[in-house]
Amino acid sequence: MNFTLGIEEEYQVIDPVSRELTSHDQRIVKEAEKVLKEQVKAEMHQAVVEVGTNICNDIKDARKEITHLRKSIS
Repeated sequence: MNFTLGIEEEYQVIDPVSRELTSHDQRIVKEAEKVLKEQVKAEMHQAVVEVGTNICNDIKDARKEITHLRKSIS
């Protein structure tokens, strides 16, 4: 039996000065969608952004993809 896997991560958006949670007003998501397409999503909470890998066949592919997503969203 072949197993597949995927990884989702949620990031909290903070103000760089106050370190308080801050609303991203969709700007982070809209900018990230240019590169990440459907792999980035806004969450119900306005201070959270989610990214997720595609379905991966092994942990090596999942690690490579989540690393790319982290670099792209930051």
